[in-house]
Amino acid sequence: MNEKNISEVDFTILGLGLMGGSLAAALHEKARSVSAVDPNPAALQFALQRGWIDRGETSLTPQLLACHCVVLAAPVRVNLTLINKIAPSLPEGCLLLDLSSTKSEIFQALQDLPAHIDPIGGHPMCGKESQGVDNADPLLFAGRVFFLTPLQRTPPAALRLALQIIAAIGARPLVADAGQHDSAVAAVSALPYLLSGALARTAHQVAQDNPLVWQAAASGYRDTSRLAASDTNMMLDVLLTNPDNVIHALRACLTDLQALAEELENGWEQALAQRLDQSKTIRRNYQE
Repeated sequence: MNEKNISEVDFTILGLGLMGGSLAAALHEKARSVSAVDPNPAALQFALQRGWIDRGETSLTPQLLACHCVVLAAPVRVNLTLINKIAPSLPEGCLLLDLSSTKSEIFQALQDLPAHIDPIGGHPMCGKESQGVDNADPLLFAGRVFFLTPLQRTPPAALRLALQIIAAIGARPLVADAGQHDSAVAAVSALPYLLSGALARTAHQVAQDNPLVWQAAASGYRDTSRLAASDTNMMLDVLLTNPDNVIHALRACLTDLQALAEELENGWEQALAQRLDQSKTIRRNYQE
């Protein structure tokens, strides 16, 4: 890849949902041009009206792929399909950056690309439970960690351009390998989503016999069940492309919950207090 400043780069974003729309909005004033492909014409029109993209199409065209950087901003399994689909049309030295929430399968697909493409994995650690470009925000990435998972074949110039992109949107780069990334996000992203859903279902079950449940629900339920409202198809992709790490995190959590149940059942107040104090300390020591 020839060295380029971001102001000289033509971007094409594949997928104009929350993440792709937010990236377009954050990049538009800094890049030479931003185009997008999305099957939903309403999403493209929304972004065009706000000046976030210069051009939008509902299907892939050779013209849109003839750019300096293509960003895969669709769900993980869609991105996996797109990687091989677009590869023959990408120009020499094109940076192919994906934003997928899991990396191992993506990493392998990027590894197998033709030599003329410069791939790098990415994942911004931000989002909302409300999806779609109408929820996009140019400040979505500000101050947030943005994982990069470069391959051995990723040229230094491609990595530098990816770092420029991260700086331009106000995020904080974190370079890691795909395995480290997938283990980490299973514990702090996939697991919270699953626990949030379990809480929502449990409260619903208890409410069948006690109609006061929903009147009693306040900030504790609201804050901890928020993720249950996330897009199901998106989260299915996350879970099914990282099952081993998610299962490991789930089993560790189940072990902890079982210990809590035993402590309550047996009235082991000291052990219960120690466990709760440990949780409090861990959470208070955490800083975003």
